[in-house]
Amino acid sequence: MKKEDIFIKIIQNALPSSKDYIGDDTAFIKEKDIVITQDTLVEDVHFRTATISPYNLAQKAVAVNLSDIAAAGAVPSYLVISLSLPGHIKEDYIKEFYKGINDICTKYHVLTIGGDLTGGEKIVISITMLGNCNSIPPAARSNARVGDYIITTGEYGSSFMGFNILENPDNIYNLTDIEKEYFKNAHINPIPRVKEGLVIAEINKNNKLCMMDTSDGLADALFKISKLSNISMEIDYNSIPFNSALAKAVKSKSDIFNCILFGGEDYELVACVTQSTLKELKKNRVKFSVIGRVAKNFGSAKIIMKLDDKIFELTKNLLENNLFNHFKDDL
Repeated sequence: MKKEDIFIKIIQNALPSSKDYIGDDTAFIKEKDIVITQDTLVEDVHFRTATISPYNLAQKAVAVNLSDIAAAGAVPSYLVISLSLPGHIKEDYIKEFYKGINDICTKYHVLTIGGDLTGGEKIVISITMLGNCNSIPPAARSNARVGDYIITTGEYGSSFMGFNILENPDNIYNLTDIEKEYFKNAHINPIPRVKEGLVIAEINKNNKLCMMDTSDGLADALFKISKLSNISMEIDYNSIPFNSALAKAVKSKSDIFNCILFGGEDYELVACVTQSTLKELKKNRVKFSVIGRVAKNFGSAKIIMKLDDKIFELTKNLLENNLFNHFKDDL
């Protein structure tokens, strides 16, 4: 178990009255019909100032929160920003940063209503965002049902490839300049699937919906859903969408496999839906891919994956050894 997950379990046990609010993409405040989320970006952990402009950093900081609201199927509405800055930061940096905040908030109709400003050794951005549920119960990771189809938006591996190009620009990737820019942009400017989340939630408004974002990787999302819903999954790896240029940039099929399943920061949505929901999504022209089915849990939650003519289990050890870990040292 990752140290992060261990810490979350400790927090849940320490706050028994809050246990039902902790552990999903958002917390649902039923009496107010809102969801609330918070994400933090730390310099040299989640980003480097050498590879991202203050404008793009601001947009990404908001986008990761929008993705959580999208995963709940809610309408993003308000946010507050806590910003910690080292002494060398100049006025122009702040101007560009808040221009980025204003532009993305305007695009998604979100109002910034305050926050906090303090000093520190590194840039730390912490955003809290509220979303309106419009009387539709928010999606949760625990709502998957046997027989559901597992769908996802977008593609996988592009953000991780962009990260690698930004971190190691001198490596030979066998990519054109246009392809390199595409991957870098996928990492720097993720597109939160707010529209898709709202459509999926509206179609399922009379049923419990299982949905979450894939910010920590597709494999991580599948494991979390299977564990909290107490089900297993049958995944067709060949149905998982990815950009064809990814194959040019890596050395082997196993590298592509790792990029797609464990790369993270794709900020796509994974949902478990019925066949009737699939038909309605097609009518609403929502782009998605069916990557598998929800199966019964025979003793323990498992991810069974089909790759070409091979069938294997995506194990917990494989997941923990490949995912990004905020707390790198082992317990």
